[in-house]
Amino acid sequence: MAKFISFGKCLPSYLYIVFVIIFNILKDISFGSHEVEYYRNLKMFDSGPLNNCYFIHQIFCYLVTFIVGLVLYNKESQIINRNSIEYSFKKLENKMTENQTLDIELVHSEQEIKDYPDIFLFIIILIWVLNEESLDYFNGIFIHLDFWMIELIILTFFMRYLLNLKIYRHQIATLGLCLVPFILKLGTIIISINDDGNKGDDKNFQYRSVTEKLKIIYIAKPKLSLFIILYIFLLVVKCYINTKIKWLIDLRYISWKKIFAIYGLIGTIFCTIVSLIATFNSCDKGEHVSIVGQKDIIDYFCKVQYGNKRYLESFKTYFSSNSISNIQIVMEFLTVIIGVGAFIGFLFYTR
Repeated sequence: MAKFISFGKCLPSYLYIVFVIIFNILKDISFGSHEVEYYRNLKMFDSGPLNNCYFIHQIFCYLVTFIVGLVLYNKESQIINRNSIEYSFKKLENKMTENQTLDIELVHSEQEIKDYPDIFLFIIILIWVLNEESLDYFNGIFIHLDFWMIELIILTFFMRYLLNLKIYRHQIATLGLCLVPFILKLGTIIISINDDGNKGDDKNFQYRSVTEKLKIIYIAKPKLSLFIILYIFLLVVKCYINTKIKWLIDLRYISWKKIFAIYGLIGTIFCTIVSLIATFNSCDKGEHVSIVGQKDIIDYFCKVQYGNKRYLESFKTYFSSNSISNIQIVMEFLTVIIGVGAFIGFLFYTR
C-alpha cells in the first residue's frame, strides 16, 4: 500500500498548516461560527446579549493587530537602520585603509527599487478590509452560499497570470478535486430547499417548530439568491487583493509587518465608525415587540438588542452593566482573549 499512497517527508513548514487550522477553529468557536444563528451551540462561551456584537469584537481584533504590527515594524526598522549604519562605516573604513581619496561615495544597490507610494498601499489595504468584512457578513446571513472552492480556482488564475507562477500538475489535480465539495455544497442547498421548515409564510422568517432558529433567507425569499452574483464579485476582489499583497511583499519588498499595522489601523477605524453609526440608528421604526413564533427579515441583520429595539451594533449594549450578568462578563472576557489571539495567530501564520 505504501507504494501507492504515502504522505512523503513531513517538513517543518507543514506545522504552519496545522497552526492555521487550529487558529481558524478557535476563532470560529470563540466569536461564533457564521452558522451560529442557525445552530446555537457553535460558540465556546455564552456571553448573552454580547454574543452578536460582531463589529465590536472586530475592533478588538484589528486594534491588537495594529499594535502588534506597529511594534514589530518599528523593531524591524531599527535593526535595518542599525545594520545600514554599520555597513556604511565598514565601507568607509575599507576605503580609508586602501588609501583611497576621502571623497565619500553614496552607498547604494546596483538595482534600486523605487518606493511604492503609501497612498496606493492604503487604498489596497482599505479594499482588503472592506472586502473581508463584506464577505464575513455575507456568509453570516446567506448560509451555504460560501463557495470557497471557487475561490481556489480564481486565486490560481491570478497567481498564474499576475505573478507568472507556474502551475504544476498536482495543483491542477487539487483544483479538480474541488468538484467534490462543490457537489456536496449543492446537495446541501437542495436538501435545504426541500426542507419544509424553510417554507411557508414569507413574512414570518422563523424556522418551523424551532423558536430560536431562522429560515434560510434565500429560500424564504428566493429573489435574494441573486446576491450570489455579489458574492462571486467579492471573491474575485479577495483573490486579487491576496495576489497583490503577495506581489507587494515578494517583489516590492514591503514589510508584512508594515502591511499588518496599516491593516489593523484601517480595520479599527472602519469598524469603529460602523459601530458608532449603528449605535445611534435603530433598525426598528418604532418600539420592537417580540412575538413568540414570529421573526422578520430584520432579525438576520440587526441582532443586537438594546431596550425594546434592535441594532446592527450597539456600544450601549456592550458597555451597559444592566444588560449583562457577572458570569456573562467573564464569558465575554474569555471570548475576546481567545478570539483576538486566534485572529492574530491566523493572520500571522497565513502571511
